[in-house]
Amino acid sequence: MRRSGYARRLTTAFLAAALLLGASLSSEGAMTAFAAGPGDAIAAQNAAGAADGGGAEAGVEAAGGESAEEAGEAAEAATDGEAADSGAGTSAEEAADAAADAAAAEKAAQALSDNVLRYDELQDAVHNGNPSVAAALKNYNDRLDTYLDAMNAAVFEQWNAGTERHNARDNDDRASADSWDREYEIYKSSAAMYRKMYENMSDYASQRSLRQVERQMTVAAQSLMISYESLRHQRDTLQKEADLRRRQRELAETKRAAGLVPDTAVLEAEASLLSAESRLSTAEDNLRSVYRNLCYMVGRPDDGSLVIEELPVPDPGRVSEMNLEADTWKAIGNNTTLINQRRQNGGSSTKKTAVRLRTNAEGEQKLTAKMASLYEAVFQKQQEYSSAKTAWEKAQETKRIADLKASAGLTGAEDQLTAEMDFASAEASFKAAELAFLQALDTYDWAVTGIVSLD
Repeated sequence: MRRSGYARRLTTAFLAAALLLGASLSSEGAMTAFAAGPGDAIAAQNAAGAADGGGAEAGVEAAGGESAEEAGEAAEAATDGEAADSGAGTSAEEAADAAADAAAAEKAAQALSDNVLRYDELQDAVHNGNPSVAAALKNYNDRLDTYLDAMNAAVFEQWNAGTERHNARDNDDRASADSWDREYEIYKSSAAMYRKMYENMSDYASQRSLRQVERQMTVAAQSLMISYESLRHQRDTLQKEADLRRRQRELAETKRAAGLVPDTAVLEAEASLLSAESRLSTAEDNLRSVYRNLCYMVGRPDDGSLVIEELPVPDPGRVSEMNLEADTWKAIGNNTTLINQRRQNGGSSTKKTAVRLRTNAEGEQKLTAKMASLYEAVFQKQQEYSSAKTAWEKAQETKRIADLKASAGLTGAEDQLTAEMDFASAEASFKAAELAFLQALDTYDWAVTGIVSLD
């Protein structure tokens, strides 16, 4: 049957609406919006709508309307930009926010491209390169694709049923019109359902699992970077010790040649040197292993091209910002384990409800105790850091005096070696305490955001 001019106009209008719909909800928009940064999917989706003129939303609404005629009218309004004026478009403020987010993401990407890994860039590096985060994002986008494809198919079938229904009414074919009307309602309902699923999947709460994976990988990367820094200091200290032990052996050999010490003194010095060299070799092997793992965590090759920058000095001012009571409440609200427990349907019976409430209460008690433990650990590590810093400053002064005495010929080579070894030991203890304090601060902060085990 030849379709009327009205039907042909509807075809053109609906295809325009479909194109606008695809522009607003394309996989380049909301589906990959998370790639711009954790929790930015909604802003990126809004920016895509603003860039497209804001008209697609009206096309979607019309697709769930009462007739194909409404879809055509909405499509024409969207094409003319009328939908943006009626409030369907995204506000200029949201577009500006999205543009700012995009600029920040670009700046972060530029900072990550210089082959230098910095501690404060770890989350961005994990976000952009970690294989686990990439896999989670792909799974998320695949599900969005599935919902979008199903919605588009239902919208097309809805339009087709609406057109056929109109043609049947034009030909006074009541039975066919009623049949196509039922088809229209079915596809209208399906389109609305898949759209709702898509929107729910795109919202902030639905991206929680993605943020959880990224944060967990960031915590692991931070731990690796701290381990790398610790091993690097350990290697440097052991290198100094090996050099000092070598000089100590040479001094023992000189004294033995002069008849001042027995052979056992040389053997003891040789054993100390071999021990230091063995520990140095182990530290270098461990350093290479941690480097490979860290490169993998941020998706970079482990060929030595990535330079690991030294970690920042911990800021004691962060301690004064901690509030155990307030932070514990935040942690309870953010902890994924507790969130999942609260969302579980314990059933309608009083007994099941009591079990669920008891489980939630136990979980909150465990987290409260955990937060208190982490809080105390911060103060303990701060005290150890302060003590180690004082000891190191004292060792610096002692070494300075020993160097002056040695240059003036007032002390022997053996005393000079002892002073240098004491200084190296104090420096190693200070660096270890510094890293432990930094890690305690970060562990507490991550717990507040929900990244902590209740076990």
